Amino acid sequence: MPVYIPRELGLANAGWGVCGFTSTFYAMWALNPGMRPALINAPQPFTVLAEIKTYLRTLQASGEAAKLTAVRDFTRSFGAPYDTFTIDAYIERINGAVNLSADAIKGNQMFGIAMPPQCVADYVRRMWQFDCSIEMGNRNPGSDGIIGVKSSNSPEMTEYGGLCHWMYRHDNRIYSWGLTLPPNASQFSSYTIIWTLKLQSRA
Repeated sequence: MPVYIPRELGLANAGWGVCGFTSTFYAMWALNPGMRPALINAPQPFTVLAEIKTYLRTLQASGEAAKLTAVRDFTRSFGAPYDTFTIDAYIERINGAVNLSADAIKGNQMFGIAMPPQCVADYVRRMWQFDCSIEMGNRNPGSDGIIGVKSSNSPEMTEYGGLCHWMYRHDNRIYSWGLTLPPNASQFSSYTIIWTLKLQSRA
């Protein structure tokens, strides 16, 4: 029987570039039923930001300078207004959001943050305790996994093969932006899959 995955898990990505995190939320709901109670509040803007902050602080505490630099540089590659992005300023922005309304938080595009393939895989392993392998391309079309795409509408994106967005593919459905769509939906017409992250439980 197909797993029901709440579309709301990806709603934050409809307004911000946080697809590396929301795609993982979708995946964990599908693959790790024991974690579903922890994901109930995932659609809430500040919950998403708290999760991102926890991951970034974990990298800082572990001395993972290379991963933090990769996140910073990839975020800057999206151009203005992200071209001066820093990890410390981003965390301070999250800290400052604690007294804001959900609508005010959702309306601030500066909460976007870009995750390279190795960092999405690290986030899955480190924070969710799932194994995650990285494959270039789409070797097994239709197979489940977090998929990274490039867009013919964004030729200026050149980092990581043109990577511009992460989505989750499960049971031949695509989950992104709070939507659940078939792979041939018009929303995906400009996209080509260039990365596939395969997840596997350690249990």
